[in-house]
Amino acid sequence: MSFAVKRKVQINILQPSILDQVGSIHYAIYKDLWEKGHYITNGLNFGSEFLVYPGDPVKFHASYMVRCINNSKQCFQPPSLVAFGRLSVAVNKMAVLAYCSDYGKVEYQTLQWHDSING
Repeated sequence: MSFAVKRKVQINILQPSILDQVGSIHYAIYKDLWEKGHYITNGLNFGSEFLVYPGDPVKFHASYMVRCINNSKQCFQPPSLVAFGRLSVAVNKMAVLAYCSDYGKVEYQTLQWHDSING
């Protein structure tokens, strides 16, 4: 008979977590969406941090792809912004950029994607 050996686990096993800057921003955005009544799942398969549903994910399709912006001062690379917008159109979801303002408030910006400049 063999028994598992108990070990002490260090707190850093939770990294990334809400203890670091990136984790705390993701948590703040998740919490804000949840408090607004949305259902949220992992969005990594769609190139985002979260997928947001209007109701139970078993009954509804996600309406939004949310990408968390960890540094509001950092500029976007145009190709990554274009790719995110195109992907959202391909999977029929609204692309949303979420970030924390300088005052700690969660803010959202949607990307509108059009097929042509004139239409």
